[in-house]
Amino acid sequence: MDFDEYESAWKELWRSRHRNIFTFPGALKVWWREFGGNYELNLLEVKENSALIGIAPLIIREDEAYFIGSPNIFDYLDFVIASGKENYFFNELIDFFKNKQIKCLDLKSVRHDSLVMTNLIELARKQMLEVSCNEEGSLLEMNLASNWDDYLNGLPSRYRHELRRKLRRFEEAGKTNFKIFDNIEKISGSMDLFFEQFKACRIDKATFMTSGMEKFFRSFITALSKAQLLKLGILELNDSEMAMVICLDDGETLYLYNNCFDPQHRELNLGFVSKALTIKYSIEKGRKMFNFLKGTERYKYHLGGKESKLYNCQILF
Repeated sequence: MDFDEYESAWKELWRSRHRNIFTFPGALKVWWREFGGNYELNLLEVKENSALIGIAPLIIREDEAYFIGSPNIFDYLDFVIASGKENYFFNELIDFFKNKQIKCLDLKSVRHDSLVMTNLIELARKQMLEVSCNEEGSLLEMNLASNWDDYLNGLPSRYRHELRRKLRRFEEAGKTNFKIFDNIEKISGSMDLFFEQFKACRIDKATFMTSGMEKFFRSFITALSKAQLLKLGILELNDSEMAMVICLDDGETLYLYNNCFDPQHRELNLGFVSKALTIKYSIEKGRKMFNFLKGTERYKYHLGGKESKLYNCQILF
């Protein structure tokens, strides 16, 4: 099984239930093309009465199996399974691993409410397999209010005053504008400036964004733009692009994937302002959730984020 052969069926399965944005086949296909050269690709399919009910996007190396994708790029991963078919899928998967003499299934960065945690772990324990799950970190997310005023009123008073003060200071700096784009031409045309600002923001970001990583991000952004799963927010001051926000968008949740700003104007809190306005956009467009993704940076709490735990799980066969 390869990406091209099953991509259409995978997309249909992915869209059929509550989706993990990072298991979209186009995203994993780009990762595999850029970083998967030293691994054995195993896109394991499970069918019931000839109908595809699930996909396990895995790498198998010797006697161990892992999810496709890097935790520093894809914040959390999971299996792709039709609703109501979880136990059937995982029983078939466990049998496959036993037959292939896989000794360890090592699943990093899984959400507390992932199919791994809610179905696979319980089933593995019932089969007397050795299971260990350790807390790996957290992401922050929040349910969105129905309007901007309710969102503001739901923040603790000190954070609400901080947000209003920073928005007001930015608006007083000159002619301001914030736009969200979803057309691939505008997004692709803005990437050179995005990478320039991204690398200039912090030393660790410049170190992270190697030439190979930049190549991946360009391909990743193009793939998700074509699938209408990506938004680019641009914050302008006096007609100059001062900050950008790359968001993933599945129609229900907006995910804050990456951002940058002009470091020459740090005093205007451009990063914070652009993220706040992205939340406002999400509310106006009727999104139900806003996901700040992995990491516990202070601004996420100030903007209303609540922690959700991530785990690293191992199953020994």
